[in-house]
Amino acid sequence: LKLKDGVTLNSAVICQPNGEIVIISSYGRALKLKVNNDSLPIMGKLAQGALTMRIFPGEMILRAISSRKGDSNELILITRNGKIKKIDIRTIRECCRGDLGQILIDLDNSNKHFDRVVDICNSNSIGSIITTEGRSARITVSQFKEIEINKTMTTLIDLKENEYVEKFLPLINPETSS
Repeated sequence: LKLKDGVTLNSAVICQPNGEIVIISSYGRALKLKVNNDSLPIMGKLAQGALTMRIFPGEMILRAISSRKGDSNELILITRNGKIKKIDIRTIRECCRGDLGQILIDLDNSNKHFDRVVDICNSNSIGSIITTEGRSARITVSQFKEIEINKTMTTLIDLKENEYVEKFLPLINPETSS
């Protein structure tokens, strides 16, 4: 991988052959691509790669989730203002490289309530939501299961005034680890 000066690699995702990858931005946009040589071609060691997702000024790519095509995987979006939404990956529109993708969550972006997606995870994850005040709220798989698909929940975590979600810290699930 050859990177331009000043460009760094933030993360990498292991993908399933002939599976799908969903890339999520801080604006709540998702780009779902097939994992094959047409949409994600293998390049030589000197290649700098092609544009995968167009982003707007101030927008960031947060994370990507890989899944097998057709699996009933669900992802969870967590916003700065404490909104949590569950999305079935199968319902996300398949796109081409360089597309804008599709908006998955409505964000409240009035001057008073500036909101962004801060993290995403699989719905079978457990972890802690960390706030700007240093507080944490543990979230279990059963709490994620209570959220209806395509519904936004705002009551799972109780934020104080001027407190915001900073990140989701995944923890090892004793039920799925071996």
